[in-house]
Amino acid sequence: MNKRSILQLLVIILTFNACSTDDDNTAADNGTTDGDSLTQIVGTEVTTNTDKTLKSVCFANETVGYIAGGKAELVTADNSAIILKTTDGGTTWNSVFTDTGYYAISIYATSPTVAYATTSSNFILKTTDGGATWEQKQIGTNNFYMSHVNFVSNDVGYVVGSNSANGELYKTTDAGETWIDLKEDNTILTNLLIDNQLTNIEFSATETISISGGLWNNGTLLRSTNAGVDWNKISVSGNIKTTDVSIAGNTGFLVGNNGITNASSELGELFKTTDSGVTWSLVNTGFNNRIEKLSYKNDVICVVGKNKSNNLSDPEFLMLSKDNGNTWSRVGHNFAVVGWEDVTFISATKIIAVGYSGRSILIQL
Repeated sequence: MNKRSILQLLVIILTFNACSTDDDNTAADNGTTDGDSLTQIVGTEVTTNTDKTLKSVCFANETVGYIAGGKAELVTADNSAIILKTTDGGTTWNSVFTDTGYYAISIYATSPTVAYATTSSNFILKTTDGGATWEQKQIGTNNFYMSHVNFVSNDVGYVVGSNSANGELYKTTDAGETWIDLKEDNTILTNLLIDNQLTNIEFSATETISISGGLWNNGTLLRSTNAGVDWNKISVSGNIKTTDVSIAGNTGFLVGNNGITNASSELGELFKTTDSGVTWSLVNTGFNNRIEKLSYKNDVICVVGKNKSNNLSDPEFLMLSKDNGNTWSRVGHNFAVVGWEDVTFISATKIIAVGYSGRSILIQL
C-alpha cells in the first residue's frame, strides 16, 4: 500500500470513528439556542446494545426500521459491519446481521421485509425476509465509497459515492440484482462527476433526482428532471461540501460542512430552496456547527452534526425547526460525545438520530 492510500484510509477511519465536533451556523461557537427557543424538546436515550458507529437509519413504516454501521480499522480484516432492526417504532433494537472485513455505510428499506445496505467493499447487502438472511450483490468492479443508497420504487434504485475525488453513480432496475454504472458511454455525466464526490441522493418526484456532493470547498447539487437521462450541476457554496438534501414539492433543504474537525475553523452551512432545487439561499440558523445530515417532513426540519472544537460541555449538536426553517433551537439530550451520523422521521411526530459508539435518541415533537 502506498503512502497516499494509507493517508486516505486514515482519513476515512478518523471520520468514521469521530467523537465530536460542534458547528454554529452563523453566530456563537457553542450556542444552545438562537435566542427564540421553540419548545423545551429533549431527546430520549435509545439502547442499541452495540458500541459500533451507527452510520445510517431508515424506516419502512412507523414500526419497522433498520440501522446500518460498524467499525473501520487500519487493517481491513479488522473492519466489522452490523445491521440492527426494530419492530416497535425505534424503542428497542436487535442485531440481525454482523460480519467482518468490511463495514456498512447506508441502508434503505423499500418495505418492512426488503432492505439494502451499502458496504465498504464492492457489494451491497440485500434482505428479502426482514433481515433474517442477507445476500451480497456485486456493484462495480472496483471498490468505491458507497455513501448512500435510495430507491424511487420497489425495483428502481440508485447508489451514489466517490472514488478518490470523483463521483460514482449506479442504478438498478431489477430490485438490486444488477447495477449499471451510469458513467459508461455518457461523457457529459462523466465530466460532471470529476471533482464531485457524491454524498446523498433524494427524489422529490418520480423523475426529479437531486444529489448532494462536491469537494470540501466546492459544494454542489447534481440534478435531473427526467429520471437521470440528463443532468445539471449547480454550484451551491464555496465553503463546504454538501452532504445531504431533502426536497418536498417546491421547498427543500441542503446541508454540508468543510471537513475540518476539532478546530474553531469548522463550518457547517444550511441552504433552502423554494423552486424545487433550481436555486438555493443560505439560511441563518444562529449556528455554524459541522452539519452532517437532515430530515424534513411537514414544515419540520431536524439537522444533526458534531460539536465544534471537540466541545464536551454541551449535548452533541442537534437542531430543530418547526416552521420551515424560519427559527431554530438546539435539542437537549444526555450525550456529549456522539458525532451524529444520521437522522430520520419515524412518523410526523417522532424522529430518531444515530451516531458514534451505538448512540441513539428518540425525539417526540
